[in-house]
Amino acid sequence: MFYISICPICGMDLTGAKCGGCGYDLSTKNEGSIEIGPKATNEKIKNNEDFILLDVRHPNENELTKIENSVLIPLNELPNRLNELDKKKQIICYCRTGNRSLHSARFLRQKGFTDAKNLKGGIHLWHDEVDSSKVKY
Repeated sequence: MFYISICPICGMDLTGAKCGGCGYDLSTKNEGSIEIGPKATNEKIKNNEDFILLDVRHPNENELTKIENSVLIPLNELPNRLNELDKKKQIICYCRTGNRSLHSARFLRQKGFTDAKNLKGGIHLWHDEVDSSKVKY
């Protein structure tokens, strides 16, 4: 039984586990190591690793606080902007607390971005573990 009645990606009404709009399958559970912590992500940044840090929050949230060099694609725009992302690169998605970004990482994996990950705890945990100057809201 699914308790979500609206697709967390595109906002369309759900009639089952799979969205008829964007195709997101909420029943996916076999996702391997989909989460990465703030400290490990920060090490990737410090080491100048080639990956995409994807902010899936709303523009007003991004204006309030963001992780430097991240790319903003709000979650509801993601299905129509997949062409802006490179399937060959690792993509680390983040939001405020890690819920929206978990859905975005799952969605990206379903669309062929096999190395999409969720920044565990979002910008809140980033604040706690990496950079306390980031606004917690």
